[in-house]
Amino acid sequence: MNGGSLHVNPGNAKEGSTVTVTVIPDEGYTLERLTVTDEDGNAIQTTDTGGGKYTFTMPDSKVMQDASFAVREATATGVHFLNVPSGAYYADTVVWAVEQGIAAGTSATAFSPDVAVTRGQTITFLHRAAGSPMVDGNVASDAFYASAVQWAVGQGITSGTSTTTFSPDNNCTRAEICAFLISRSDKLNLPWNRAVGR
Repeated sequence: MNGGSLHVNPGNAKEGSTVTVTVIPDEGYTLERLTVTDEDGNAIQTTDTGGGKYTFTMPDSKVMQDASFAVREATATGVHFLNVPSGAYYADTVVWAVEQGIAAGTSATAFSPDVAVTRGQTITFLHRAAGSPMVDGNVASDAFYASAVQWAVGQGITSGTSTTTFSPDNNCTRAEICAFLISRSDKLNLPWNRAVGR
């Protein structure tokens, strides 16, 4: 079965004896449903005894055990992101970014990993990753990204989309994100720089 396996003990039980089914999910999966039926297809009641073990009383017939497994959702700081499967290539980085205060979910239970981010959001993530340093002078706007943009311009990370605009609501391209990350990265106290010893 996909996502895990079952171990039944004893394998050849007598009528009236207690049978234990141990559920063993694969890494990144969790049990969704366990069913035990007799040879006529009637459901047999199981008891969850904890630790992935379930028991039932053996009837006077053969029994069938079946289980379905679901991908376990990523969890960050007690939040379950239902649209971030733990097996996804980005799951660990989403959890890390949320726990570091760099990003937040799009709702209490969603992260929306396939939604495009804006230039304003991208610079805000980078600013938070650097520890949200203070900026020089007054911030001209109360937009959520205003301090981050002023900081990024001051650090030479970006010069905007023209001499007078930043276009914070435009979607951020992969190329722009790479340019933001590498610009002056050797002079910024970013977590990934510390990780590689810069």
